Amino acid sequence: MGRKGLTVIFQIALVIFLTEGAIMFILPQLDLPEEEWVHSLVDASALTLIGGVWIYLQIIRPYIEARNRSEQLLYESEQHFRDLIEGSLQGTIIHRDFKPLFANQAYADFLGFESPEEIVAQGDLLGLFTEAERGRMRDYNEARRSGAEAPGDFEVEMVRKDGKVRWLEHRVRTVSWHGETATQATVNDITERKRAVEALHTAKNEAEQASFAKSEFLATMSHELRTPLNAIVGFSDILHRDVSDLSGNDEHAQYVDYIKSSSQHLLELINDILDLSKIEAGCLTLEEVDFDLGEMLSAASAAWGASAWEKGLEFSFDIDPEMPMAICSDPVRLRQILFNLVGNAVKFTPQGGVRLGASFRAMEDGRLQLRFEVTDTGIGIAAEALPDLFGKFSQADSSTTRRFGGTGLGLAISKQLAEMMGGEIGAESAPGGGATFWFTIRCREGDRAGEMVAVADNDATPRGIADEGRPLRILVAEDHVANQAIVTAILQRAGHRADVVANGLEAVSAVLRTPYDVVLIDIQMPEMDGPTATREIRRQAGSTRQIPIIALTANAMAGDREAYLAAGMDEYVVKPIDPERLFAAIGRCLTGEYAVSGGSAVRQSEPDHGEEAIQAIDSLL
Repeated sequence: MGRKGLTVIFQIALVIFLTEGAIMFILPQLDLPEEEWVHSLVDASALTLIGGVWIYLQIIRPYIEARNRSEQLLYESEQHFRDLIEGSLQGTIIHRDFKPLFANQAYADFLGFESPEEIVAQGDLLGLFTEAERGRMRDYNEARRSGAEAPGDFEVEMVRKDGKVRWLEHRVRTVSWHGETATQATVNDITERKRAVEALHTAKNEAEQASFAKSEFLATMSHELRTPLNAIVGFSDILHRDVSDLSGNDEHAQYVDYIKSSSQHLLELINDILDLSKIEAGCLTLEEVDFDLGEMLSAASAAWGASAWEKGLEFSFDIDPEMPMAICSDPVRLRQILFNLVGNAVKFTPQGGVRLGASFRAMEDGRLQLRFEVTDTGIGIAAEALPDLFGKFSQADSSTTRRFGGTGLGLAISKQLAEMMGGEIGAESAPGGGATFWFTIRCREGDRAGEMVAVADNDATPRGIADEGRPLRILVAEDHVANQAIVTAILQRAGHRADVVANGLEAVSAVLRTPYDVVLIDIQMPEMDGPTATREIRRQAGSTRQIPIIALTANAMAGDREAYLAAGMDEYVVKPIDPERLFAAIGRCLTGEYAVSGGSAVRQSEPDHGEEAIQAIDSLL
């Protein structure tokens, strides 16, 4: 039995171990009667794991010993915390208003110090930040002290003891240190990661700049190659017509034929090289417009059927009767692949025939997969040559280069175009057994009710003014003297009047003075280029702003067409200039059938040239 009226004072010490350190709580004192069972509680303790946190509970001696015992426990818990932190690979720093209280060895190593004591001896951590970061760190610390919103994680540049700058990532929290509030930061050195990210950004920017430079180079080369070639092709065509009209000049006519065919071959080679370069530079983009596939297949027959017939070959079709003919895809690039395969089949087939097949299947995503097959009875291809057939400058046999000609670029371009259009390409063949080339693309079914893009070569043939109608007055804005001469010759031979100016400024001035029926304008000119001159003409009042303007361009890069139409041009004709295409473009402008972009008309014109201009189209068609 205890003594009546006497009590023993106890306190309970509660220590919670966290990764940041130990926190000790002294619970309110307990007054218990002085009995034997009460004395048995002295120094009783328990260690338990609750919710992943170790908790140590001890009943300490009567109150007179409580303070010493609590201090001992706090020391022991802090020592345990130090042991845990010292072995960590992450840096740890505890400070109060940037006055260092504790640091581990990893933190000292990050900043090039021998020991944590050197860090603590600094007295002020602000001196370890770069000068540019110190103000930001003061503001950050003030925000935390005032309770304002401040991020728990941040990256900052700090200066090592040897003067080198390192990037350190900080994860900050508030802790109790020796009974007072302090800031603890867990730190990682992320310098190498930051350098890697910076190197990636630099490489990305350099790649973008290189791609832009390559695109600009290709545009310049396209212009520089096509400009002189325009004169060669144009004048050889005029000479060919003149010589053909004269008797007794068969030899001269043959010479002109050689010039014309060679220049045409050179043009095809330039187009192939530019196409391949554009694809590799990422400068080639695909269109998605509605067009008639049946019209394209008919164009293939018209283009290659005659060549096949001249060689005594049969040219046939094998088309799935259920195949949809209204297609939404890129007609120019589809035609390019198709014509390349059909052209090769005709070229490499000495006897027998060529068959063009087309089929389709519906895909789960609602799109269509079109498959085209070109089968011939030609010379065939060795099995070992098939894997390399679609490589750049590849030929199935070196002898074919001499016998049949060609650069080997066509199939490489076709392969990349097919893959860009969501498909693939392949071939099956054996020597002497003919070959089957096939490719697939993915596309959407087109809208027959909408506007369909023409894909066949239906350009009209120019004629003079002997037919009904009147000659047109056309302004030619071109700085290249040879091109001035060829365009003028083409127009004059068709019975039209051509006025020539050498730059965009002169073109604007001429249009304001004279009511031209059509303006043909070069893109790259001194003083003022074609697009700028076009925009200036479109800003004028009255009928001047409605005059049809057609770009004459040696550029053939992605986005050129859209840029010209956006500038206010109605059509564009690529150099070297084909007279039939030129007059077809003029005819479309005068009838209001302007160029189509994305399946819809770019501009619906309201021609202001009256009935006489409409009648004059007969002199173009």
